[in-house]
Amino acid sequence: QRWTDWNESYFDGALMPPHIGFDVTAARSLGGCAPTTSYGGLIQISINCGLAFGTNADWVNNPKGEGHLHLVEDLLLRFTVRQFVLEVRKETEEGYGGYGPKFAAEANRIGKELQLGAVKARRRGHDDAALICAHWPHCVRSEDFYGADVTPRLLALGRGGSAGGATRRAPGPSAGFLDMMLSYLRAGQAEQLERLLSAHRERLGRAPTERGAVSRKVESGEQDLDGSPLGEVRFDADWLGRNEGLVRKMVGAIVECGTFGEVPFLADALEAAGCREDRILRHLRADVEHTARCWVLRGLMGQGVVGHSAGPGPAADG
Repeated sequence: QRWTDWNESYFDGALMPPHIGFDVTAARSLGGCAPTTSYGGLIQISINCGLAFGTNADWVNNPKGEGHLHLVEDLLLRFTVRQFVLEVRKETEEGYGGYGPKFAAEANRIGKELQLGAVKARRRGHDDAALICAHWPHCVRSEDFYGADVTPRLLALGRGGSAGGATRRAPGPSAGFLDMMLSYLRAGQAEQLERLLSAHRERLGRAPTERGAVSRKVESGEQDLDGSPLGEVRFDADWLGRNEGLVRKMVGAIVECGTFGEVPFLADALEAAGCREDRILRHLRADVEHTARCWVLRGLMGQGVVGHSAGPGPAADG
């Protein structure tokens, strides 16, 4: 019904009804709008099912509360504007991830009616504080529009990583890092805790001047970052369950929150859980920027054997 209302009021009824589905999406994705459906039809709008039905407790405090409904409706509005650009304007805006100048123009046209601030396709230089249209309209809503019905984590995802729409995330601490601190406290390991905090403080001090992640590709059958052969590495599922599931918690928090600066500390947690695989530990402690495509993170999430040709394309360590 909301889609039908917007089609009439904002697009003069020019849109064809899309296929709207509720699906499992990537960890940091709330949904999307694609030009074709899985069965070959036109326009598919997908919304994360845990968000839509309020079953993801990390995102939703009050399922079907007014703030929850507002956030889901805003997400559908974003994808409806994207549908208009794809279907009527015939623009994919691939260089902008689908949210380029055409999308920004339509979002600002509608936003003016809704009394929302303006957005643009991309920033120009470090001093440009513009809000990015890929996160519209969440990024231009007032702080209290969604209330306490949704969590800060969900609001940050909707707004692109922060209230200001910036996508770069600080290197922590995440829930996994805090779990590691608690495990040291409970064990009375003051020296290890002090070392952990000192290392993290050093990383935080470097963060403002560090460059963004640089993609490094590791081809199947070749070499890891330190020149060692890759081959096949076995990941023991028992590592994830020991020490009250600390490794599992850290991996989940690092991937979910994007706190890849904590990857070296994951090596410490793995060692404490019994990991003696030198290639894994050495890789995690390498002085590089990691991403969600890190072969170790993917191996731990898969809890099995990873040959480095696994997955679509080469594994990447950012």
